[in-house]
Amino acid sequence: DPGHGQFGNKGVLSYYEGTQMWKLGQYLQADLEARGWTVTNTRPKITDDPALETRGQMAAGQDLFISLHSNAPGPTAANYSNIRGVAIYDSVADRLDYLEVPLCAEIARIMRTPNNGVKHRWNTRTDRQGQDYYGVLRNAVTVARCPDAMLIEHGYHTNLSDAAWLLLDQNLRLLAHVEGDMIDNRWRKQHDVPPIKEEDDMVFCYQGQGSTTNPDADVVQMQTGFLKLDIPMKNPTTGKIFTTADGSYGPATAQGVKNFEYVYNMTQSDGSQFTDLHVRIMLQELAKLAEGISQ
Repeated sequence: DPGHGQFGNKGVLSYYEGTQMWKLGQYLQADLEARGWTVTNTRPKITDDPALETRGQMAAGQDLFISLHSNAPGPTAANYSNIRGVAIYDSVADRLDYLEVPLCAEIARIMRTPNNGVKHRWNTRTDRQGQDYYGVLRNAVTVARCPDAMLIEHGYHTNLSDAAWLLLDQNLRLLAHVEGDMIDNRWRKQHDVPPIKEEDDMVFCYQGQGSTTNPDADVVQMQTGFLKLDIPMKNPTTGKIFTTADGSYGPATAQGVKNFEYVYNMTQSDGSQFTDLHVRIMLQELAKLAEGISQ
């Protein structure tokens, strides 16, 4: 459930919660479907904006309801623009700590923003005592009888750092992959449902490929991209910094891969492989550089 409508909730820069969460929702749906899930999207088109009751009630017959949002403080909050961080609101009718606690921590880690934890918010209306405050969760659980429901606040769109991170398409793709992976693995394990094996990314080049006397073309392309994007390639043993593409995938280049992963918020590896996922992100960043778009 990507929250709000297309131009709902303007943030800083050119951020709209309804637009960015719709994009995240498309990527997350594709990721989960690739893992064998059947996904119903409350907003298949970016212009869709169903009522809260309708969104929640679309969870009928589903195993899990996920509402995607970014946050904003109350208008009178102190340090308004400096407040940031990730939080997950669990339905008061269930307990998804096995999934939500590590998921919230991982989202915060890759966004490099505070982890504000898993929360519960009860309704204060007399006729809704013991039910969820949030209409989408309340309708998903109380009306649609969906067994599990959560609302994820992906940072604060009123904060420059959080909003800038969420505006980058490759970050949303990474977020969808991380969320899809954790939801799939932990939900399946909890419910004893066998996983569907996901194909690993193809390896573009690997440590040990090429040499200074016999340079490899793929390694040259990778190293050239690092140099253009100002990704340092430093030999961890000798301290030597490489400033040319020599076509040899050694320790300095492996360190460059690790630096690349850190800069672009990828899952950290030992730097021994440069995969198709690395290549896609590099090409996207080089295209921005060529178009003069700020990094």
